[in-house]
Amino acid sequence: MNKVFAIYKLPGETPLEALDRARESFPELEKEKLSYAGRLDPLAQGVMLVLSGEANKNRDVHLNHDKTYYFDVLFGLKSDSFDPLGIVKKGRLPKKNLEESLRKITIEWEGERTEVYPPYSSKTVDGKPLFYWARQGIPVSLPSRKIFIYEFNFLQTLRVPLPSVVKVAKDKIRRVGGDFRQSEVLESWSVIENSYPEGATLPLVRFKIKASTGTYVRSLADRLGRECDSSAMAFHIVRTDVGPFGFEHTLL
Repeated sequence: MNKVFAIYKLPGETPLEALDRARESFPELEKEKLSYAGRLDPLAQGVMLVLSGEANKNRDVHLNHDKTYYFDVLFGLKSDSFDPLGIVKKGRLPKKNLEESLRKITIEWEGERTEVYPPYSSKTVDGKPLFYWARQGIPVSLPSRKIFIYEFNFLQTLRVPLPSVVKVAKDKIRRVGGDFRQSEVLESWSVIENSYPEGATLPLVRFKIKASTGTYVRSLADRLGRECDSSAMAFHIVRTDVGPFGFEHTLL
């Protein structure tokens, strides 16, 4: 086919599983060389570019597309992966006016900034991906990269009952195949469920961001928590656009 096209990666899928699903859905791709440009975390969903045949030769061009995300940040809990697929622990709730602080931060963060890679990511250090060192409990110096945030919009704040948070998190985790410490992670969520009083709620804040390639929404969520003297994780991530490709272009 020698084409670039977009598919919709489902929550719980790895990028390779999404490619396999594309092959099953479109028989004409069965013998084509396929790759993806721009991975998504297992729990994230949305637009993912697929390169077919000769289009693979221009992979670097498509890796550099800007991207747009909608994402929800959950405050009051923390995770070593900065999302629900990590070992979760009770954290600090925001003490200040959260909305006021976040509106200010989103404006200040627009433009070029330096961000550190999350410890659970595929960036290589000393020949191994960062998630390898994190799982071994071996501290390494986390590399950083320059990113550019074109737009960062605060959208809304909700108060979400803790049992609902835990249920959604566990449902997300059970969709993920492969070895992502699922048993340990699910157990940590059970501990959280039993550590709060009945009727407890947590703030969940929705954002929209358009940023350059290399931007990790999980890192931004963790940083937002620390900037608000709190703890936070990226609870839900949807990528709506990759360069010129958006929802209206997705095949499945």
